[in-house]
Amino acid sequence: MRDMQSRCRSKGLECIRPGRRKPFRQGSAANFDYRFPDSQTWLRSNAREFRLYTSSQGRAQRIPTEADPNLEDDALQVPTGMQGASPGTPLEAPTTLSPISQAHENPSNEWVSMSTQVTPPSHQSDAFQSPISSLNAPESNEDHGGVSRPSYNHVGLEHIPSPHKDHTQVHQEKHHLAEAHQIREACLLAYYVDELSHWFDIADPLRSFEILVPERAKHYPPLLNAIYAVSARHICRLRQYRTPDGRIMYRDQLLHDTHPGTAVEYMLKALPALRGFHTTYDEDTRGLMVATAIILRQFEEMEDDHEDDEEEAKQADPDSPNTPPQRVNFLSIISTVLKSSNTEEWSNHSSLLKASYWIALRQEIYYGLLKGHPPDFVQTPQIYANASPTNRLIIHASHVTAWHFDGRSEQEWLILKQQEETLEETVVKQFEPILSLPPKKEDGHVFPIIWYHSAIGLTAMQHFLLAKMILLAESPLLVQSSDARSAFREAELRVRSIALDICGIAIQHPKTPPALVNAALAIHLYGHFFVDHYERQALKGVIGRFRDACAWPVPRPLQQFE
Repeated sequence: MRDMQSRCRSKGLECIRPGRRKPFRQGSAANFDYRFPDSQTWLRSNAREFRLYTSSQGRAQRIPTEADPNLEDDALQVPTGMQGASPGTPLEAPTTLSPISQAHENPSNEWVSMSTQVTPPSHQSDAFQSPISSLNAPESNEDHGGVSRPSYNHVGLEHIPSPHKDHTQVHQEKHHLAEAHQIREACLLAYYVDELSHWFDIADPLRSFEILVPERAKHYPPLLNAIYAVSARHICRLRQYRTPDGRIMYRDQLLHDTHPGTAVEYMLKALPALRGFHTTYDEDTRGLMVATAIILRQFEEMEDDHEDDEEEAKQADPDSPNTPPQRVNFLSIISTVLKSSNTEEWSNHSSLLKASYWIALRQEIYYGLLKGHPPDFVQTPQIYANASPTNRLIIHASHVTAWHFDGRSEQEWLILKQQEETLEETVVKQFEPILSLPPKKEDGHVFPIIWYHSAIGLTAMQHFLLAKMILLAESPLLVQSSDARSAFREAELRVRSIALDICGIAIQHPKTPPALVNAALAIHLYGHFFVDHYERQALKGVIGRFRDACAWPVPRPLQQFE
């Protein structure tokens, strides 16, 4: 010390006694104006990520922070509210983040040192409490050590529902789904009664499928599911029931989640019940099972639209990856169930079984004429003797269809022709039209005006005319005529006239869509007989009505008229 004083005197300088050097202490009240070295380690002042577990078995929910997701993972960030704040100054709630590049320029203003993040042990439990507990704690800008804690409210935890709220929301969602499901099935049942039941009851004066079937379906779920299936398939194919956004609406009610797949789901629920047909001996249950099969068969007829395309593609190249998979033909299963019952049981027992038998026979006629094979259905003289006048004409049509696709013997043709004449004298007179006018061709009309008093008479006469048309066009006597060409021309003229009559009946009865099915069959069989442009345009209009009103697939031979 003396040497230092002597040196100061010799140089003429004031001698100042040096004090003790103050060490830097982490935390506490140190001098925060200290310039830290560039190698100082800095910590983020905000949370990067939280993971919330709401249950012991569920997965953790990731709770993102409000940090900019575009920043790199190695870019350190700091709340803008810390800029320019001294260590002893309470920090504001973090808002934005700054990159690390600013730390080298002014680290004291842009970054928080590790020393500012250390909390005394006595307060460590408060400083590092869980995010959930911080939600209920009051916000504070000052910590026990004079350093503020970052608020966790900005990370979005307030949007996470509590377990009690989750349970309430799940209960409400289940309630809404159950209500929407109830509305959909109520609409499908009402649609069946209003729009589809007359397809089955078109020759049944008791209207069994309109009145009896919905009532019995309440206690037999397979039948109810079959009704839902055919209704869903039909309503999804008609444009008038679609809203602008593509949803289905009926009776001012939106049908939740209703699409073509919905019909398949209901059909798969109804089909397993048919497996127990052979082991079921209760008459009522068998009647319900047969009614279920009838409705499912109607569903399959509407669904059977691309079968021919799939078969041709498979025959052309069965190993090609573009070959569509083979469709399951439920029609053959249902037909087997229908044919397994004793015919006496069908005709002598419940009205539901009898109604189902006649519907199945009409379905066989349609499918046979469409696909080109004889109706595969059991018929006995007892059934014909007990049949109503309408069903007698339908049985005659089935006999003619079987002859057309199986043998075409001249002897059988003569028997059918004699049967036709007998029916004209005894049965057809009961179904005289209430109005019959020829077409006014000068006004551009092609079809005649023919009105019947009921859908029953209409159906009977259309089937009779179909049979008569087939016997005329396929007569084996044409080639035996002395003037075969003239005989064929005359037969074609009469066939065209009958086909126009069948189409005219369908056009004049718009509230009976099944009549369009018979008209489409007539065009399918002998539409190629028409060469006149105006007549073909008129037939095109019939096919358009068939497609729009019936929602059935248009057979390939009829697509040329679309």
